[in-house]
Amino acid sequence: MTGLDDISGILGSWPFDSSRIQARMTTGDDGRPVIQLRVDLGVLQMERDGRPDGTRPGGFRSTLHRCRAVFEESVGTSELSAEDFPEVDRELLQYHHRRMALFSLGDYARAARDADHSLELITLVQGHARDEAYVAAHERSLPFVLMERTRARALLALRKRRPRTAVFHVEEGTRLIQQHVRRAASEAGDRTLSEILFLRRWARKLRRAHGLEPPLENQLDAAIKREDYEEAARLRDEILRKAPDA
Repeated sequence: MTGLDDISGILGSWPFDSSRIQARMTTGDDGRPVIQLRVDLGVLQMERDGRPDGTRPGGFRSTLHRCRAVFEESVGTSELSAEDFPEVDRELLQYHHRRMALFSLGDYARAARDADHSLELITLVQGHARDEAYVAAHERSLPFVLMERTRARALLALRKRRPRTAVFHVEEGTRLIQQHVRRAASEAGDRTLSEILFLRRWARKLRRAHGLEPPLENQLDAAIKREDYEEAARLRDEILRKAPDA
């Protein structure tokens, strides 16, 4: 090992902190912006745009684009082969790492972009993979990625001082996750519930913080219409608590 291979100096000047996500923007040798993410035992360096590792699989922008091109040219049935699975998973992991870094850096527009890419990859798996276990594994990650995209869109709206738009994104994200729960196998339900609860609480917090809370009776009607019976029960209890004594 030569001195050029040893990154002890970098690691020593940027100590790892397991309690938070550590990311920074720097420049590559050619002056291009790159993102670095500090992880235990090392540093991940990623391109800010395009595929995080900077490669072009098969000459395409990403594995997603390569697979789409293959399917579009296919005359027969278009299927993801078992050989495609590792590359799909590798790309999902790369975009997950960069999304974490982008959130830490406050670059919510790019975080939403990367969440979109991951969602499109999962949709590709749903539509073109015939391995049921492989599809199910990726469907279990769908609520989390939907929540991440929702967070990015809402945080971007808040930065632009558009709280109503932020609430809209949070409620839309909640609705999409609920749709997935209804379609998914029951085993995904418990895990998905945490994403739904997080978004519901955030929506309430945003409405209260920005004076957007509608009357409780209106909230109750809306909860019943969207079949959110848990929220409807909570609102009913709150209405009863606030009602004057008979």
